[in-house]
Amino acid sequence: MIDIDRQQIEHLYYVEKKSAPEIAKIFGCNPWVIYEHMKKNRMHRRSYSEAHRTRYGNHKIDLSEIIYLYFEKKLTLKAIGIRFDVSSEAIRTRLIEAGYTCRKRNKGSRPKFTDVEAAEMARLYHEEERFPAEIADHYNTHLSTILSTLRRVPGFRFRTRKEVWILRRKKETASKVSGATSHTETNGKTGKPTRTYTPPKRLGKVFDPIPLLPPEQVTPQRILQLRNEDELTLDDIAAICSMSRVDIYNILQETGGI
Repeated sequence: MIDIDRQQIEHLYYVEKKSAPEIAKIFGCNPWVIYEHMKKNRMHRRSYSEAHRTRYGNHKIDLSEIIYLYFEKKLTLKAIGIRFDVSSEAIRTRLIEAGYTCRKRNKGSRPKFTDVEAAEMARLYHEEERFPAEIADHYNTHLSTILSTLRRVPGFRFRTRKEVWILRRKKETASKVSGATSHTETNGKTGKPTRTYTPPKRLGKVFDPIPLLPPEQVTPQRILQLRNEDELTLDDIAAICSMSRVDIYNILQETGGI
């Protein structure tokens, strides 16, 4: 049993603003041990927004890039927040503090597509096997606009979750992995090739190759483990799970990992 000093945890968590995984490293235990200790002693845990402000201070957010993405590229606060791995409210606050005024939501400003364009979107979806996000980039519009437009097409059917997995793996196999090392090893038990992913070196830490997870092994608990225990970034986890960075971010938000 690990001897945990409550006063030391309170000092690390409230005064030094360390996260539970960081405190767990100091005590040499699993982050969930710290979470359980805090729950048992009725210690107040930071909310998601408080954790974001603590973990990603404004000094880490590049204001010039935010201004470019928001005012020049016309991206939403949510889309920019995903890029910086923070909440949309953190982006809004950063802009307001810098003296900028954020756009008001105007549903009428979004483009409306004709039936011919909607049919072309459906063709891109089914025949060219595009994802809705890719179609949104192609038409320079919001993902929600593409989804609502596709629903207007008579007889249109969205892919099932299994079909999405298959298509993602197919595209992932056909594309080249950029920005990191990906190679194939041989599994000693089955003799079959095992694809691995090696996270890039950062802060002096070198990572060992990590096997890519098959769809049946990708669970919220495994994703949370990769984030907290293996200290991987959203991009690393997305590559290992063959998922998009946005999907990983949403899962971690739902499980309290962010």
